[in-house]
Amino acid sequence: MIIAVVGAGGKTTLIKKLAKQYREQGKKVFVTTSTHMFRETDTLLSDEPEMILRRLEETGYVMAGVQEQGKIRALSAKTYEKVCEKADVVLIEADGARHMPLKFPSEEEPVIYDNVDEILVVCGLHALGCPARDVVHRLSRAAEHTSLTEDAKITPFHIQELIRKGYLEPLRRRYPEKKLSVCPNHDGSSFHRRVASCLVKDRDIPEEDVSLLGETERKEEEEKAKVGCIVMASGISARFGSNKLLAAFRGKTLIERALEVTDSPVFAKRVVLTRTREVAELCHRKGIPVILHARETRNEAIGLGMEAMREMDGCLFCPCDQPLLKKSSVLNLVFAFWGGGSGIYRLAFRERVGTPILFAREFFEELSCLPERRGGSYVAGRHPHRVYPVEAIAEKELKDVDTPEALEELESEE
Repeated sequence: MIIAVVGAGGKTTLIKKLAKQYREQGKKVFVTTSTHMFRETDTLLSDEPEMILRRLEETGYVMAGVQEQGKIRALSAKTYEKVCEKADVVLIEADGARHMPLKFPSEEEPVIYDNVDEILVVCGLHALGCPARDVVHRLSRAAEHTSLTEDAKITPFHIQELIRKGYLEPLRRRYPEKKLSVCPNHDGSSFHRRVASCLVKDRDIPEEDVSLLGETERKEEEEKAKVGCIVMASGISARFGSNKLLAAFRGKTLIERALEVTDSPVFAKRVVLTRTREVAELCHRKGIPVILHARETRNEAIGLGMEAMREMDGCLFCPCDQPLLKKSSVLNLVFAFWGGGSGIYRLAFRERVGTPILFAREFFEELSCLPERRGGSYVAGRHPHRVYPVEAIAEKELKDVDTPEALEELESEE
């Protein structure tokens, strides 16, 4: 059995789940990619068929690919075919979506091998109600082929259009002999289950599911853990020589970029924590709540911010000096928290952990009473077993700037 997993919003998670199920059945499982895939700690970085087959025989499981900047890329055709001959089940990640829950593929995507028996199309229903620009990969192409616009909030019809026109119809034309299934990733709510049922059975979504969307969104938001956001804008910029939050980066100030990546309905409350009157005035003009303070140390400032988050179930701390941070990564931290319900979630890239960082309510008391000059990383360091890394798209998202030279260097990053 050879299965290709395509789409967005949980491909790797589905592959892990399937691999576990098949391994429990005593089957030999081979996991790889036809494009690119984030590597796990036990990934075998080799294109040598003998080495891969040895691991498969010894353990009954192998994930293999060729190393490429923290990911793995496809094996050579010869190696892939040899390993397929010995594996009972082959699971292939055959698409990429930049960690977004929805996607409309290009003409060259997904990459399906000839020997694939089944294609599973994944989509993330947690995109419902979110602005399309935040949750759809290849949005410009999607807008050409569907009714979707950049500012539209995702409805069940939008997801159905993306799945049908982006995947089901072209894949049926290209591979009429292969089995094709849809696998929606959802939160288990009754509304999500109804939408998922229609997608799986490829039938039209009933009008009542759309007419009730607003009410359902409200109810589901009430049921979800409430997440607050503190935008950390209290630094004194000693090494920068001036207020770096007001420094320009690609036409916008650093504080404006931080406000953009945290501008999302996933946050029940958002405040900016700053010592700077200019930053406070900018936020006031945009209608964003501000805590303007004169506290000297980080722990004191965080304590002020936590007072504003008392009613929240989780709180995300977002820095203002990571100009390449993407909104999709910020959203993924919240989605991960909603899926886990407790713990600490940090943006990471491979072994490197950084910020933003999201804390569940259970850590609020510690955050409110931090030792002098300590921050959120201190709390995370005290509970390493409760920290869950959330992978960034690229390591450059974690880069911060302390000097004008560092900011200028980041300007050249793509």
